[in-house]
Amino acid sequence: MQTKIITLLSALLLFSCGSKKSDVTTTKRQTITTSIEKNNSVTIKSIAFERKACYGTCPVFKLSIREDNTATFEGIKYTKFIGKATKKLPDATFKKVAKQLVEMKIKNLKNNYAINRTDHATAILTISFEDGTQKIITDYGLEGTPELKRLYAELTKIGTTTNWKAP
Repeated sequence: MQTKIITLLSALLLFSCGSKKSDVTTTKRQTITTSIEKNNSVTIKSIAFERKACYGTCPVFKLSIREDNTATFEGIKYTKFIGKATKKLPDATFKKVAKQLVEMKIKNLKNNYAINRTDHATAILTISFEDGTQKIITDYGLEGTPELKRLYAELTKIGTTTNWKAP
Protein backbone atom coordinates (compact mmCIF):
# COMPACT_ATOMS: atom_id res chain seq x y z
CA MET A 1 0.00 0.00 0.00
CA GLN A 2 2.78 2.36 0.92
CA THR A 3 4.50 1.55 -2.41
CA LYS A 4 1.31 2.45 -4.33
CA ILE A 5 1.04 5.80 -2.53
CA ILE A 6 4.70 6.60 -3.22
CA THR A 7 4.26 5.63 -6.89
CA LEU A 8 1.12 7.75 -7.15
CA LEU A 9 2.79 10.76 -5.49
CA SER A 10 5.86 10.36 -7.72
CA ALA A 11 3.66 10.29 -10.81
CA LEU A 12 1.77 13.39 -9.69
CA LEU A 13 5.01 15.19 -8.93
CA LEU A 14 6.48 14.18 -12.27
CA PHE A 15 3.43 15.35 -14.25
CA SER A 16 3.13 18.62 -12.33
CA CYS A 17 6.80 19.41 -12.97
CA GLY A 18 6.34 18.63 -16.62
CA SER A 19 3.40 21.03 -16.97
CA LYS A 20 5.26 23.80 -15.17
CA LYS A 21 8.15 23.34 -17.54
CA SER A 22 5.73 23.57 -20.45
CA ASP A 23 4.24 26.79 -19.05
CA VAL A 24 7.71 28.28 -18.69
CA THR A 25 8.56 27.30 -22.27
CA THR A 26 5.32 28.85 -23.53
CA THR A 27 6.05 32.05 -21.60
CA LYS A 28 9.57 32.18 -23.04
CA ARG A 29 8.21 31.68 -26.57
CA GLN A 30 5.68 34.48 -26.05
CA THR A 31 8.43 36.77 -24.79
CA ILE A 32 10.66 35.94 -27.75
CA THR A 33 7.79 36.45 -30.19
CA THR A 34 6.90 39.77 -28.58
CA SER A 35 10.49 41.02 -28.76
CA ILE A 36 10.80 39.90 -32.39
CA GLU A 37 7.61 41.79 -33.24
CA LYS A 38 8.96 44.88 -31.50
CA ASN A 39 12.25 44.60 -33.39
CA ASN A 40 10.35 44.38 -36.68
CA SER A 41 8.72 47.75 -36.11
CA VAL A 42 10.15 50.21 -38.59
CA THR A 43 10.26 53.95 -38.89
CA ILE A 44 10.45 55.15 -42.47
CA LYS A 45 12.31 58.40 -43.11
CA SER A 46 11.93 58.71 -46.89
CA ILE A 47 10.49 57.00 -49.94
CA ALA A 48 12.02 57.26 -53.39
CA PHE A 49 10.29 55.92 -56.49
CA GLU A 50 11.71 55.88 -59.99
CA ARG A 51 9.87 54.77 -63.12
CA LYS A 52 12.07 53.93 -66.05
CA ALA A 53 11.04 53.88 -69.70
CA CYS A 54 9.12 51.26 -71.61
CA TYR A 55 8.81 51.05 -75.41
CA GLY A 56 5.60 53.08 -75.32
CA THR A 57 4.40 56.20 -73.55
CA CYS A 58 4.91 55.11 -69.94
CA PRO A 59 5.55 58.04 -67.60
CA VAL A 60 9.25 58.32 -66.78
CA PHE A 61 10.06 60.20 -63.59
CA LYS A 62 11.72 60.24 -60.18
CA LEU A 63 9.80 61.04 -57.01
CA SER A 64 11.00 61.24 -53.43
CA ILE A 65 8.93 62.03 -50.37
CA ARG A 66 10.34 62.74 -46.93
CA GLU A 67 8.56 62.28 -43.62
CA ASP A 68 7.84 66.04 -43.43
CA ASN A 69 5.83 65.64 -46.72
CA THR A 70 8.40 67.53 -48.76
CA ALA A 71 8.54 65.94 -52.20
CA THR A 72 11.01 66.26 -55.02
CA PHE A 73 9.91 65.36 -58.53
CA GLU A 74 11.85 65.04 -61.75
CA GLY A 75 9.65 64.59 -64.79
CA ILE A 76 11.67 63.06 -67.61
CA LYS A 77 9.16 61.85 -70.23
CA TYR A 78 5.40 61.52 -70.67
CA THR A 79 4.47 63.53 -67.57
CA LYS A 80 2.57 66.85 -67.32
CA PHE A 81 5.67 68.48 -65.89
CA ILE A 82 9.15 67.99 -67.38
CA GLY A 83 12.02 69.14 -65.17
CA LYS A 84 12.75 69.28 -61.45
CA ALA A 85 10.45 70.64 -58.76
CA THR A 86 10.04 70.53 -54.99
CA LYS A 87 6.72 70.86 -53.23
CA LYS A 88 5.12 70.33 -49.84
CA LEU A 89 2.45 67.63 -50.26
CA PRO A 90 -0.71 67.38 -48.11
CA ASP A 91 0.06 66.29 -44.53
CA ALA A 92 -1.39 62.78 -44.81
CA THR A 93 0.52 61.82 -47.98
CA PHE A 94 3.70 60.43 -46.45
CA LYS A 95 1.87 58.72 -43.57
CA LYS A 96 -0.49 56.97 -45.98
CA VAL A 97 2.31 55.59 -48.14
CA ALA A 98 4.51 54.71 -45.14
CA LYS A 99 1.58 52.85 -43.56
CA GLN A 100 1.17 50.78 -46.74
CA LEU A 101 4.87 49.92 -46.63
CA VAL A 102 4.77 48.85 -42.98
CA GLU A 103 1.61 46.77 -43.50
CA MET A 104 3.19 44.90 -46.42
CA LYS A 105 6.28 44.21 -44.28
CA ILE A 106 8.53 45.90 -46.80
CA LYS A 107 11.76 44.66 -45.22
CA ASN A 108 10.69 41.04 -45.83
CA LEU A 109 9.99 41.44 -49.56
CA LYS A 110 12.41 40.30 -52.24
CA ASN A 111 14.83 42.82 -53.75
CA ASN A 112 14.03 41.94 -57.38
CA TYR A 113 10.83 41.16 -59.27
CA ALA A 114 10.34 40.69 -63.01
CA ILE A 115 7.60 39.62 -65.36
CA ASN A 116 8.36 37.27 -68.20
CA ARG A 117 7.45 39.68 -71.01
CA THR A 118 9.25 42.47 -72.82
CA ASP A 119 8.61 46.18 -73.46
CA HIS A 120 7.55 47.10 -69.91
CA ALA A 121 8.70 49.78 -67.51
CA THR A 122 10.92 49.16 -64.50
CA ALA A 123 10.29 50.59 -61.04
CA ILE A 124 12.98 51.20 -58.46
CA LEU A 125 11.67 51.71 -54.94
CA THR A 126 14.10 52.87 -52.25
CA ILE A 127 12.92 53.05 -48.66
CA SER A 128 15.20 54.70 -46.09
CA PHE A 129 14.67 53.75 -42.46
CA GLU A 130 15.40 55.61 -39.25
CA ASP A 131 18.16 53.15 -38.33
CA GLY A 132 20.11 54.18 -41.45
CA THR A 133 19.32 51.06 -43.49
CA GLN A 134 17.63 50.98 -46.88
CA LYS A 135 15.44 48.55 -48.76
CA ILE A 136 15.77 48.76 -52.55
CA ILE A 137 13.35 46.87 -54.77
CA THR A 138 13.79 46.71 -58.53
CA ASP A 139 10.65 45.56 -60.34
CA TYR A 140 10.56 45.02 -64.10
CA GLY A 141 6.89 45.20 -65.09
CA LEU A 142 5.70 46.82 -61.83
CA GLU A 143 3.84 43.67 -60.73
CA GLY A 144 6.00 42.31 -57.87
CA THR A 145 3.20 41.62 -55.38
CA PRO A 146 -0.40 42.85 -55.28
CA GLU A 147 0.56 45.27 -52.47
CA LEU A 148 3.53 46.62 -54.43
CA LYS A 149 1.36 47.01 -57.52
CA ARG A 150 -1.10 49.16 -55.50
CA LEU A 151 1.78 51.16 -54.05
CA TYR A 152 3.27 51.81 -57.51
CA ALA A 153 -0.14 53.03 -58.70
CA GLU A 154 -0.39 55.38 -55.69
CA LEU A 155 3.13 56.78 -56.21
CA THR A 156 2.55 57.13 -59.97
CA LYS A 157 -0.66 59.04 -59.23
CA ILE A 158 1.20 61.39 -56.87
CA GLY A 159 3.93 61.93 -59.46
CA THR A 160 1.71 62.43 -62.48
CA THR A 161 -1.25 64.35 -61.02
CA THR A 162 0.45 66.77 -58.62
CA ASN A 163 0.72 70.30 -59.93
CA TRP A 164 4.53 70.57 -60.06
CA LYS A 165 6.14 73.92 -60.80
CA ALA A 166 9.73 74.87 -61.50
CA PRO A 167 11.44 76.73 -58.66
